[in-house]
Amino acid sequence: MVAVHDGGGSGRRPPPPAPPAQTIDVEPHMIPELAATFAHQAEILSKEIERARRDLKIQQPWLGDPVSAEATRLFNKHFIDDALSLVNVLTQLVGEYKAHRAALIAAAKHYNMTEQTNAALLERGLEP
Repeated sequence: MVAVHDGGGSGRRPPPPAPPAQTIDVEPHMIPELAATFAHQAEILSKEIERARRDLKIQQPWLGDPVSAEATRLFNKHFIDDALSLVNVLTQLVGEYKAHRAALIAAAKHYNMTEQTNAALLERGLEP
């Protein structure tokens, strides 16, 4: 493996490229059920995230000493406060679930419009 430097002298490697977009083939009649599944999972996860925000946050250091204060700070950072904390990553996942649901609903509407257009053309004796 070749070491790549970021040019700043840190010796760190640049982040890996983003993975390619994922696609799946879904039978048109299954789109509403799949969209509902994403919505349901987003709802369940959102409730758990709110519970985690409420229950995981440590308000006061356990013993009130500097070590407990630092442990509290690190714990809260790791689970609640940091951009890559458990709560924030799960919140991003909920956003992805909602985006997938919206994309599925848009695909279903597009499919339905296409089917209606084809049916209308066929009724007129025209080829779709």
